[in-house]
Amino acid sequence: MWYYVDNRKKIGPLADAAILKLYSDGKISDATLVWSPLQKAWKPLSDSDLIKNIRYNSSSEEMLKNISFFSSVFRAVLISFCIFCMAKIYFTLGNIEIYSGYVKDDLGMSAVEYFLTVKENKLINYLLNMMLNTMLLATMYAAYKWTYCAAENAKSASKIFPYSPFASAISYFLPFINFIFPVKVIQNIFKASRRALREGDNISDIILTSTWWFIWVLTISLYIVRLGSNSVLTIDKIEAVFCFSIYTDAMLIATAMLFIAIVSTVERMQKKIFSSSAFNVRAQKSKSRP
Repeated sequence: MWYYVDNRKKIGPLADAAILKLYSDGKISDATLVWSPLQKAWKPLSDSDLIKNIRYNSSSEEMLKNISFFSSVFRAVLISFCIFCMAKIYFTLGNIEIYSGYVKDDLGMSAVEYFLTVKENKLINYLLNMMLNTMLLATMYAAYKWTYCAAENAKSASKIFPYSPFASAISYFLPFINFIFPVKVIQNIFKASRRALREGDNISDIILTSTWWFIWVLTISLYIVRLGSNSVLTIDKIEAVFCFSIYTDAMLIATAMLFIAIVSTVERMQKKIFSSSAFNVRAQKSKSRP
């Protein structure tokens, strides 16, 4: 129950909701003095425990909404990316079958027919690669937004998180740095979230992030090699080019699937953190320290 001062008169007791209603209606302001038996002295409403609790609860609700939204969007993008890569692998396998059949003379194709088929498939493959690059950019943007949100939440939940949200999110796009820094960011998000939950380091977190890092570095390397390779498909190397393409796409799928596991794990931990009243109490205490 709360009391407030109006024209030097003490008014109350009023419930929390009644005080907040007066505040939202403009009948009292941040400067209005308020008191409750749980508060030692009269304070302006803006400094009272009532407003602090509301603000911290609102902050927690906002963090919950953000991590839920960005995790859902990022997962959807990753799943779509995996499906597209699988479709591309299926198309590439068909190309290998055509090539093998021509070499063994099982298709009954003339050299002209084979040339035209390869030329058509080359155009389709070029378009698929363009679409893949576009989806990869969309995936990287979703990774940026999700990492920014997860890092911001980790920093709010625990002081041990060492990076700014922007530095954490931009690390995917910086050459050479993106081989090392993203995994350090992800590992520290896990560590900070575990600390906020008052849990120790989990071996499954280390295995998941380390496996993702290994596949991530290998995939980046393969993708760079594929972008820099000669795109001219001649009869003597077409099968090798297609097989390398399939391998690269498979690694992209593996990276995306591991990232889905990371996103889901972080989302679950941070939902637990910010839905807990214990977080609001810790946050309020840390804010009230000089």
